[in-house]
Amino acid sequence: MTENDLAKIVFDLGLKVHKVLGPGLLESSYEECLFYEIKSVESLNDIHLAQILTYLKLSQCKLGLLINFPFKKVRFLYINCSSL
Repeated sequence: MTENDLAKIVFDLGLKVHKVLGPGLLESSYEECLFYEIKSVESLNDIHLAQILTYLKLSQCKLGLLINFPFKKVRFLYINCSSL
């Protein structure tokens, strides 16, 4: 299974969780369903990107997904760090 395959699985699960739980809950509500780093903030910013890049570097993982559940639309940021 490739990183892209995993990203698609997480993306699909994120959409399902958002559809069932809805927007605007605390991050921990979504994390319990997905077991990933989840954000529930108005918008993703550079601090969130820096945080996931650090996680990827320390864990030597290549793929990171930032999933934000702010309002009606869930937002995903796909980060592929093969060079880290």
